[in-house]
Amino acid sequence: MRKAYPATLESLEQIALDADAFCAESGADSAAAFALNLCLEEVFANCASYGCGLDPKQKIEISLSARGGEIFAEVSDSARAFDPLTQAPSPDLSADADSRSVGGLGVFLVKKYMDEVSYRREGGKNVLSMRRKLAGGGGEK
Repeated sequence: MRKAYPATLESLEQIALDADAFCAESGADSAAAFALNLCLEEVFANCASYGCGLDPKQKIEISLSARGGEIFAEVSDSARAFDPLTQAPSPDLSADADSRSVGGLGVFLVKKYMDEVSYRREGGKNVLSMRRKLAGGGGEK
């Protein structure tokens, strides 16, 4: 599945529906489906908010595939170059929840829930790739 979404937070609902349909078709277990949805929401929201300025004319592309007992996701945008894996500030995990500032956990969560995460700049686009193994091997898509 490959689809471009307007760079607005209103797109998150459709992304969740599309990810759920993809997970059902690919035989993803519930933990992998949860992880994929959470990570797509975090990455898309950050791309839309910070990279694209919530401009509905800007598009963010999401590609989903499954093979070899794994699911793969790529999120790409044409915003200025930004590697969230090295340039996003690290969250302060030592502070208690009440003292912590809102946000800042997106990259941390993506790294926690995905088996592999990588960034590249390709063809004038930021591309964040994510991979997660499926419980029991999963299906092909």
